[in-house]
Amino acid sequence: LEGRTLHVSPMVGEVLEIDPGSLKSFEDFARMVGKSDQFALRQAFLACATGDGRCSFDHDLRTPSGTGVCVHLEAELVGEPGQDGIVIVTLQDLTRLRRAEEAVRTLSYSDSATGLPNRVHLSEQVTAALQDSTGMQATGVVAFRIHNLDHVVQAQGLEAASELVVRVAGRLEAELANLSDGATVPWRASSAAVCRTAETELALVLRSRISPDHLVELARMVLRSLATSPPGGDSEYLPGISAGIAIASEGGDAEQLLQQAHAAVEQAAGPWDFKTFSTAPQVRSRRRLKLESILRGAIERGDLTLAFQPRIAIDDFALKGVECLARLHDPELGEIEPSEFIPVAESAGLIDGIGRWVVGEACRQLAAWRKEFEQEFFVSVNLSAHQLRDPGLPRIVSESLAAHGLPGNALELEIAEAGVVEFPAETRSMLDKLRATGVRVALDDFGTVYSSFSQIRRLKFDSMKLDRSLMADLYTDLGAQGVTSAVISMARTMRVRSVAVGIEDADTLEMVRALGCDEVQGKHVSPPLGPGDFESWLANGGATGLAREGTLEVIDALEAVERRMRGSGS
Repeated sequence: LEGRTLHVSPMVGEVLEIDPGSLKSFEDFARMVGKSDQFALRQAFLACATGDGRCSFDHDLRTPSGTGVCVHLEAELVGEPGQDGIVIVTLQDLTRLRRAEEAVRTLSYSDSATGLPNRVHLSEQVTAALQDSTGMQATGVVAFRIHNLDHVVQAQGLEAASELVVRVAGRLEAELANLSDGATVPWRASSAAVCRTAETELALVLRSRISPDHLVELARMVLRSLATSPPGGDSEYLPGISAGIAIASEGGDAEQLLQQAHAAVEQAAGPWDFKTFSTAPQVRSRRRLKLESILRGAIERGDLTLAFQPRIAIDDFALKGVECLARLHDPELGEIEPSEFIPVAESAGLIDGIGRWVVGEACRQLAAWRKEFEQEFFVSVNLSAHQLRDPGLPRIVSESLAAHGLPGNALELEIAEAGVVEFPAETRSMLDKLRATGVRVALDDFGTVYSSFSQIRRLKFDSMKLDRSLMADLYTDLGAQGVTSAVISMARTMRVRSVAVGIEDADTLEMVRALGCDEVQGKHVSPPLGPGDFESWLANGGATGLAREGTLEVIDALEAVERRMRGSGS
């Protein structure tokens, strides 16, 4: 480019740290620009002078003192293109703006407490790795959980905890470098190495030229090396570390992979445990969240309903009561078992509201049936351990009974044996308050856990429900017969009624009758019924049509039980 400089502003001299008069030509300026930009700058300026009439260019240059400067150049031709004319060039110093942008980028991509690359930085690293898979058979993210970091914060402060995180990150990088030194290990880590993705979590990208399984083994090797490596000094604390890995799948993105790696390390049982990401816990978590959403407003929408299973006296098949069973239906998930949604309701803080509704609705329905059929049977409601700790429960029970004109003994409350064993003192106090309202109390699922006779005796139950597992092989299993006989005898000694639950066939029914059980409940009597179906069952005579079957076989089985018990010295 030929031509001479007519005028250079003093401000340009200040920015470039030169004497303005030293810029005799365009080439004098071009030589200050980095070599990688010189050709592009010359081409842009030539196009301005000979054709386009203007150009703009951002570039870095170096001043005589070695200072880096970033400038924005604007050039405009005064005159006709291709003829002699004047090109006016203006320079804008972008150095401060560039530094500010770099500072913002540093803050955005670094953890403020440790200076390590952060989750945003790792996300970009993962994106780049997924986009460039040349020669790679697997790409994954490994997350490392630092255990007991809160103890360090409490004992030594936040600064010490941050230093510990940096030290662990350094150890991880050293272990990765050791792997890299092995010429037979075909793998590659990201250039950003270890990033801090959460308060107690570090993560990095790993890639393998062999297979996903090889990638998993690499991550395991790193964790094993950390577990066996000695501390760097006498006073250096080595925290427990767990790890989880997620392997990228086709069509997956960076955010998904980071979430999966986090989920994998969450699944680890404790320090030095390692887990590979599995979708099963995520599926369970999503379903749990879905259930919680369904439960909120389920009563108002009519998704939560009650079913009733009859309980009859074994001597004459007369109806004694009905067990009230909550049922949850969702248009998408279908019928949901109480064993699944009750724990969700408890953890979400919804069980108290559901419990109040169940007690009130059961009392309302029972009052209507007593009036229509002129029979004084009771309704039984299950109480969870959480509900037993609700100080307002006795008031709720009293108000529900009064609202529907029912006496206290029209309601039976079932308490699981596990709740009695876990909180004996609290359970006894609550049951005393509930019994003061006149309600019946039943011990449910008896035989599932160990509880002492003295514990059971002090709680003063009205009935004892044998766990259904005892009924499964009762007709053929002499051991089950012996246990069942002993439990029934225990109930008789305590002067409470024994109830066999899970009666599936006539043989089992006759067996528990022969063993002296008082009441039975199960599908052989009737499955759980909706209100309308229960009314039809009751109107058609209930369980009075059940025939007694298998009497001779029962007598033979009982004689075998007696022989076995005599042989054991009982």
